[in-house]
Amino acid sequence: MRKKLFVLPMVLLLLVSAWSLIISVPASDPTLSEHVIIIVLDGCRRDKLDLAVTPHIDHLIKKGVVATECHTILPSMTVGTHTSVVTGAYAETHGIVAEYYYNWSIPGEVEVAGRSELVEAMTIYELIETDYSNLVTALIVGKDKLSMMTGDAEIDVEILASDYIPEEIDALKYTYADPKSGSVQKAFRAKLTMNRLTMDQVLNVMREDAPNLLIVNMPAIDYVGHV
Repeated sequence: MRKKLFVLPMVLLLLVSAWSLIISVPASDPTLSEHVIIIVLDGCRRDKLDLAVTPHIDHLIKKGVVATECHTILPSMTVGTHTSVVTGAYAETHGIVAEYYYNWSIPGEVEVAGRSELVEAMTIYELIETDYSNLVTALIVGKDKLSMMTGDAEIDVEILASDYIPEEIDALKYTYADPKSGSVQKAFRAKLTMNRLTMDQVLNVMREDAPNLLIVNMPAIDYVGHV
């Protein structure tokens, strides 16, 4: 299948999951950065950051690039919106219009998550692989289903949640309280731990691989919202 091209050589940034924040860290010359990091705070409203104490995010905003006037696509669901980030296309164009679709031949629901073959528009990773193959690309996602963000591209570094988040932590992502102890704090800390472990992976990859493009999904806020 020939994919439609909607991304540009410079990364097109679209907002994800209810006004989330997208930040890129600049080189010394912000007009020509050799290393671009896109951090998606999954499920985070941009305006809510102004109500919290976030010194590190504030520093990135000051020194990097932040999109403040963007809105999520519809439907505002994780898989489709993240696909828009890497394709620069709306859902009706890139083909990921829902988390599931109904297959009448089964019959039954089929999950879309993780199925990169369903993405009908070219991703930024595919574009780099085709036209800028000398660049190092990486993807670190706090949700395995977002592996589809690469499209058909073979990237240099791909790290999924199941590679680094322990099962006992992952088991608490959709819970209000720990089922065994009843502790709300334990369930909340587990979600924060997911973000910390994700950032540990980011720092390791930056040190060891120095990718030219790194896209990161931070899952914790979205899981809190689901609860």
